[in-house]
Amino acid sequence: MENLRGKVRYYEKNSSVPSSPSTGKEDFVMKQVPLLSANPQLVAHLPARSQLRPLELPGETIDQRQELDTVRRYYEAAREETMRLQQELSRRSSECLALASERDRSKAESDQQIRQLEEALRDVQKRMLDSESKVKQMQSHFLALKDHLTQEALSGSARAEDLNEQLRDIKSKYEGASAEVGKLRNQLRHNELLVQELRREDSRLRKENRRFQDELAVCEEDRERAERRAKEAMEQVGLSVTAEKFENMRCLLTNEVNEKSRSLTEAERELTLIREKLDSSQSEKKRSDSKWELMIKELEEVKIRNISLAREAEKLRTEKVLLQRQVEDLMGQMRNQHVPAQLHAETKRACEETIARLSQSLSDSEQSLRKAELEQKQLQEEKKTLREDIMRLQASSIPREEHDKMLQDMQSKITKLEMLLTEALRKCEEIESKARTFQSENTSMKESHVPLTTHHQTTTQLTTELEKCKAELATFKKQIESGTEELAALRAQLEKETTKRTALQAQLESETVAQAGLKSKLECSAAKQAKLQELVDRKAVEWTRLQTLLEKEITQKTDLQSLLNNLKVEVDTEYVKRKDHEAVVSGLQKQVEQKQQEWTQTNAKYHKAQDEVQKLQAAIQEQREELDTLHQCITEKYAPLTSMEEKERNFQTTRMELELELQEQCQISSETKIKLDEQQQEMQKMQKKLHSAECALNEERASWNQERNAMLRQLENLQSHLQEAQKSLAEAKEKERVLQDECQQAANRLKTLQETVNSQYVPIVQHQELKDLLSNTKASFEVELRTQVNLYENVQAQVKRLEKELEMIKGSSITVSLHAQEKATWEKNMVATQQKLQEKEEAAFVMEQEVKRLREEVQQAKHSLRELQICKDRENSDHQTLKLGLEQVIAQLEESCRMHGEESRRMAKELHAAQEHSERLRKKHGDIEHDIAQLKLKYDQSMNTVKELKERIQLSSRDMEGKDKEICTLHNDVEKLKLSLCQFTGGPGKNQSVEALQTQIRALQCQLDESQRRHQEIISIYRAHLLNAVQGHMDADVQDALLQIIHMRQELVC
Repeated sequence: MENLRGKVRYYEKNSSVPSSPSTGKEDFVMKQVPLLSANPQLVAHLPARSQLRPLELPGETIDQRQELDTVRRYYEAAREETMRLQQELSRRSSECLALASERDRSKAESDQQIRQLEEALRDVQKRMLDSESKVKQMQSHFLALKDHLTQEALSGSARAEDLNEQLRDIKSKYEGASAEVGKLRNQLRHNELLVQELRREDSRLRKENRRFQDELAVCEEDRERAERRAKEAMEQVGLSVTAEKFENMRCLLTNEVNEKSRSLTEAERELTLIREKLDSSQSEKKRSDSKWELMIKELEEVKIRNISLAREAEKLRTEKVLLQRQVEDLMGQMRNQHVPAQLHAETKRACEETIARLSQSLSDSEQSLRKAELEQKQLQEEKKTLREDIMRLQASSIPREEHDKMLQDMQSKITKLEMLLTEALRKCEEIESKARTFQSENTSMKESHVPLTTHHQTTTQLTTELEKCKAELATFKKQIESGTEELAALRAQLEKETTKRTALQAQLESETVAQAGLKSKLECSAAKQAKLQELVDRKAVEWTRLQTLLEKEITQKTDLQSLLNNLKVEVDTEYVKRKDHEAVVSGLQKQVEQKQQEWTQTNAKYHKAQDEVQKLQAAIQEQREELDTLHQCITEKYAPLTSMEEKERNFQTTRMELELELQEQCQISSETKIKLDEQQQEMQKMQKKLHSAECALNEERASWNQERNAMLRQLENLQSHLQEAQKSLAEAKEKERVLQDECQQAANRLKTLQETVNSQYVPIVQHQELKDLLSNTKASFEVELRTQVNLYENVQAQVKRLEKELEMIKGSSITVSLHAQEKATWEKNMVATQQKLQEKEEAAFVMEQEVKRLREEVQQAKHSLRELQICKDRENSDHQTLKLGLEQVIAQLEESCRMHGEESRRMAKELHAAQEHSERLRKKHGDIEHDIAQLKLKYDQSMNTVKELKERIQLSSRDMEGKDKEICTLHNDVEKLKLSLCQFTGGPGKNQSVEALQTQIRALQCQLDESQRRHQEIISIYRAHLLNAVQGHMDADVQDALLQIIHMRQELVC
């Protein structure tokens, strides 16, 4: 029973451990919860049994005692582990508090340092501004002094030497002042860097503060969770069974010994698992500690790296800002001073394309003239061939059988046409009936009420059908009219043929008589055929001659291409002489005049050819009429069938060939039309590009003129500034002499006054400083006392709360040993807190004593001050008037001395700065003159090129106008001569000209790229020299050249 009681108490202990307010017992409570839930069977079976069993055997009790001993050992070990973890947690919480205090302290220090550095920065900035103002005054004084020196240089050499010595002294002073300014600037930069570093540290500390706050919030959340669990455990303890109830339930527990043994085995298993978990947690803790240390080291290294990287980043940022400014300045200079290379290249390409297109149009016009000549020759040949055909047809005659066949065919055609007429009339009647039905339907639809959609649909359908019907009616009417016309013509032909038949029958009788005459005529026609053959041979000879002329023209084309190549070589040299240009222009003008004369001649020839063609056509029509009459007159007896058939076949073949040639010529003429339209569009584009190029050139001229005027204004302003500075220098020297004398007198007076004051009086400033120190220390000690009192009150409240919790714990069922252990721990904590309180009270007592001592000192100081004030009042009543006068005199003298010293330093600095500025201005003036000379050369070159381009553009525009006129006339002529054109063999020549022009364009593009590259190289060299001059590390050769130029100018001025 005792063992069972001990076991129940053990479980009650596990379930009823109090939840302490300190953070050290949180892990203890967290580890008590699984022990409560380790034996769920015990709680489940306690009230469920109602049977009574005998007590347990002694052997079983021994085993259970052994098990209980082992369980107690495990429990003690776990408790020790929890205590150790508690201590570690308290240690970590104290470390967190220490870190928070260190963070606050470092933050305060960083804020103070930042304020100090900002104040130092402000002071340095003020000094810089003062120094800059002094430098400006020195410049003005230097200019005045320079004028004075130039005036006094005529008086004598001794005066000049003295002035030179004074100038050297001032230069040395100015160098010292410039060195001080450089030091101040370096200090400024260093202070700025320190401020930036402190700001970074401040941000880092703020981040750490936030992280610690987050960790504290997490710890507080864990603590709240532990408190909740402790409350739940306390509630479970309240629900658990006490010792009195256990005695009543003793009989019931004896029935469950076996089950408890099983539960004990399970508890042992769970304990083994808990041990393993504890071991694993310890090992993990060691690993985490090692990892934590490594992480801390890595963090420190990373912080150091971050600081170095931040410094480098700031340096890079400053460099980036400087480079960006330089780039922006250069871009501004580029935009103001230079033109983009693309515009320049586009203008050049546009000019070259216009030249190429003009040359193409010239070649096309020449080809069109050649075509016109060839067409004229072909028409003449056609005229001859037609004459030959007429002669051949005159020699032949149509047989009577063919005539009968023709009549039968005509009658069959008439019958067919009559049938078509009847069908067309029938269709017309049907369409009219349909139209009537549609009209009736329309009227019915109008009368009836129909929705709008169907109405619109029907109207659209009806309109489409009506239009179709109208179109069909128009076509049928046209067919009927054509049929009636054909019927009338056929009837007229029938009547004519009947009259011809009668005439032929009458003539047949008379032709027997004229047979002999016809034979003689046939012989004459054979002779005429021989003559025509001779004419054909002659035309062949003329054709060969024309081919030779074509070859000559091709050679002329090659000569022109060679001339173009020579022109390319001249363009490679970038500039063309005016004489050569004028010669080429005059030659081209002569060629244009020759071409115009040739064009007029070809026009006249073309008109003559047209007249001849019209005459030939009239003659052909007359001959055809004659042939018809001959066909009607000549019968079958006097004309062979074979010759007629052969002639008809030849005529048909020639006719087909001529038709094919006409189709080909129509296609060629349409293609030429399309090409002419494309060329006109390209010409318009080229004119637009030329206009844009002229506008860009005008803008460049305006910008160059503006820059030149601005540079001249700057030079005039600088000269006026130099004169003013020389005048101010002369005035400053005179003032300096007067002020030096006054300074010596004031210094002597000051020394005497200071000696009298130091021997008789104590300064008020020291007295006020002592007062401020005492008040500050008193306030700080009072604040510390208040904080200590608040801490003491908080600790007392915690002690009372802990006592209450102890009383609550005493009321609960806990063992004496455990209570004693906890009491010992609480007593230790109390002792520690009391010791801390005693220490704090001692510190507070010491502070109070110090405050009392300071108060006594303050009172003594006040008493002494009162005595001193009484003495001072007595002495001041006698010497107040004298003191005020002396102080005013001293203040005036100090201000005058300070002003004179500042003015002397400023004068020295301004002299040195003015000398350097004058040297820089001379160098800049030389550079500007050199740049102006280069720009003048470039401007002259560009003006020459612009003039040449303008002349070329004018010539090309004139040529274009003439070519447009020629193209229009030729286009009209081509449309007129479509029906009578022949094959043209000028394809390969055109392709050759196109290829030659393409090669010319490529070469010109290469030249443009080379010129653009040279231009870019010159610009890059100029930019590099400018950058070097601005940054202060100019090229040595350039600097030597500039210095030589400056010396030469100075010698010339002297």
